[in-house]
Amino acid sequence: MRYKYKSESRKYKKLKPRVGRIAILVSLAIVVLAISVIGVKSLVSIFNPPEPKPMALFKHETTLLNEQTKTAKDIINRDFPIGKDKTGHSALSDNIKIACLTFDDGPGYESTDYLLKVLSKYDVKATFFVLGSRVEQNPKMLKRLVKAGHEIASHSWDHPDLTTLTPEQVKQQLDMTDAAIIKAGGKKTKLLRPPYGKYSAQIEESTNKGIFLWNIDSNDWRHKDDPNASANVVLSSILPHAAILYHDIYESSVKSAEIIIPKLKEMGYTFVTASEFADMTGAY
Repeated sequence: MRYKYKSESRKYKKLKPRVGRIAILVSLAIVVLAISVIGVKSLVSIFNPPEPKPMALFKHETTLLNEQTKTAKDIINRDFPIGKDKTGHSALSDNIKIACLTFDDGPGYESTDYLLKVLSKYDVKATFFVLGSRVEQNPKMLKRLVKAGHEIASHSWDHPDLTTLTPEQVKQQLDMTDAAIIKAGGKKTKLLRPPYGKYSAQIEESTNKGIFLWNIDSNDWRHKDDPNASANVVLSSILPHAAILYHDIYESSVKSAEIIIPKLKEMGYTFVTASEFADMTGAY
């Protein structure tokens, strides 16, 4: 028994170094595999960068009526308590149907190029609430928007909550945006859509720009894989005087707009810019 015990002990001692080497090799293999996976993901992100996310995300859906919000006025008051009702002071008869197509967070690239073709096809003029930082990145697209006769308005430089900034910082946001627009071939903007729809009386008084919100949110950022869904949101909540919110950074948003334009025309709507909408309704 002693001999057998010693024999097994020697056998174990001979195997132990070999087991250690195997453990090291397995560890190295795992490290190499992890590095390979990270490398592949990095290459994928370089050649297939993720789509930009729309920045105008809201706490509530502004187009869905429920037991608490049965009217558009209720929805505006619920979602924008620091703002003011932008739909309840219209001086225009409901018999006159107008639709204002607005596009935030651009200008985009391929998606905005596609949108220009759609708007040209249906002879519609839209309003683009642009970010100054993106105008600086893509001045040629801004110039094309201006040349096509669309209205250019401000959406700030890089989409901050303006109510969290000092008056000097707000001014800088808007001045930098106007400077980029002018440099790209546009003019100083007259309208402002504050990011997230948030602003204060002080901001409104100090900017010398009209505050233009919306009364129909397409929720295109929720349905970026299904343009029919966001089109249905718009058509199911349409108002006689509709200021419609889209984002031109997604191709699906443009396809959604392409769906609703002919349908609204069939329903008797005339398309107007944001400035025209404000002049006709007496409200932003």
